[in-house]
Amino acid sequence: MTFNPITFLYDFFFTLADMVSFLSAFLFTPITIGTWTFTPIIALGGGMIVTLLIAKLIKEFVPLV
Repeated sequence: MTFNPITFLYDFFFTLADMVSFLSAFLFTPITIGTWTFTPIIALGGGMIVTLLIAKLIKEFVPLV
């Protein structure tokens, strides 16, 4: 069997398309844990904002040596 780069790129494109559809379905589907219902994309965005705020506060109050 010989390697055909066009066939490889074609299969790779559809593999990536399947992965993106799976990830988007996961990230935008509401998840319920007990009484909390949230979407993972909101949780990731909120976690990023909290991390950036903590990093800014640490930068302001911790002196660099």
